[in-house]
Amino acid sequence: MKPPLPFIASTLLSSAVIGASVLLPVSAAVAAPPAATCTVTPMFDANSSVIHFDGAAFPANSEVRLSPDSGAGSGVVVKTDAAGAFRHTSPGEPNDAATVKVTATGTNVQVPCRLVGAPPEKDPKQEQEEARTQYRQGFQDGRNDARDDCRKTPPKPGLTGLDPNYEKGYLAGQDFGFERFCQTGTDRQN
Repeated sequence: MKPPLPFIASTLLSSAVIGASVLLPVSAAVAAPPAATCTVTPMFDANSSVIHFDGAAFPANSEVRLSPDSGAGSGVVVKTDAAGAFRHTSPGEPNDAATVKVTATGTNVQVPCRLVGAPPEKDPKQEQEEARTQYRQGFQDGRNDARDDCRKTPPKPGLTGLDPNYEKGYLAGQDFGFERFCQTGTDRQN
């Protein structure tokens, strides 16, 4: 004998509801915890010279070892608070903050400590090209100024606030311009 149609429909409907309720808690449990972070912040002024190590999202109330990547020294063990954060302050010099490479290692967590406020590393080729560009522009401007006015006073080195490569190029270009375009070296004011 066949079961009545309303019985089949209610059985399928209750199975769908039970299946959906079972799936909801499983999908909520999939959310990943935030990734641990560690930062290095230098604090230098007339009164103090320290480096702060700050961590977040580590296991709560646990130990974290701050270890130099160079292997020099055994490092320092710090405790995290109930939120999984820590702060460690160490004496240091400005150069120390820029060169220190530290890894924070906790329970199932290992992250490098990142220097806060560090300028991005430049490509050496890009730096060389920027220096050449500044020098060429300075040379051209210095040559043109000498050509336009043989009595122009050259900028004093280091006092103009210009890029040093531009300044070198300007002075070299100005010397070239005076020799090339001016009648005598006595026309130039010193």
